[in-house]
Amino acid sequence: MDWLRLLRLALLPSIIWDLVAGVLLVGATFDRSWLMALVAGILIYHSGMVANDIADRGLDRIHRPRRPLASGAIGITKAWLVLVLMLSGAWLLAAQSSSAVADLVKLLTVLVLVYDFGGNPIRRSLGPALLAAARAASLCLGALAVISPDQIMSSPLLWAAASYAMYFLFVSRLATNEESGASGMRILALATTAACAPILLFNRPDPHLIAVVPTILGAFVLLRPVIALRHQQLSPAEVQTIVRRMLGAAPMIPALALLVDGLYLPAIGGPIASIAIYTMARRLPPE
Repeated sequence: MDWLRLLRLALLPSIIWDLVAGVLLVGATFDRSWLMALVAGILIYHSGMVANDIADRGLDRIHRPRRPLASGAIGITKAWLVLVLMLSGAWLLAAQSSSAVADLVKLLTVLVLVYDFGGNPIRRSLGPALLAAARAASLCLGALAVISPDQIMSSPLLWAAASYAMYFLFVSRLATNEESGASGMRILALATTAACAPILLFNRPDPHLIAVVPTILGAFVLLRPVIALRHQQLSPAEVQTIVRRMLGAAPMIPALALLVDGLYLPAIGGPIASIAIYTMARRLPPE
């Protein structure tokens, strides 16, 4: 159980959906190359969670003492070994996919390591942008296994990746308040901007406007509890709850992109991924 918590396994459906939705958005088919990219993406994503706990273990002893490394439930040497093995495995699998996937996995590795081990100046100034770039890249990873980068530039995936990046940019900025708390108005401003990210999805010829309804409804569901707290000083625990809710809702961005493209049935994967995240988070909260 400690290893599952260290890996933040509750967030696994999110990264799987990224690579599935990316292929659906470019109208390609799933093959062995995509499968290699999928496993590589999973390894990179969850290795980032391990790296984060390694880098933050000193701070976690104060603010999050129940984390596996901070509590001593998992030794630091074992964590380093698992991190190296996961990154190595991701590189080997990416090499079995396509050259574009291999290059993107290398880029993702750099983003992960710079974010986690670059120190507080890097994380505070560039951290949200690094995380936003990483999640946009993960959405493109599966597609790059089956089509060329040039084809992505003319596909609905381009604006989906931009919307995803905007969403995670502001969710990540919101998450920087998890240790200290923040005013309700500050959290509301960041959450509102993140909730507006799907607007970018409609920047295409002839969008299917039926997607407007779930876009507005989703923003309302996300923001309603934040609006109720807008005049309060939010505690770290309250900020963490909001961040978890928004991370769980992230799969809805690719789902909305599919709706805008008229792919109604495949879009069901987004709500399924979100439900899976919320369900798993009850047993394995991604602290």
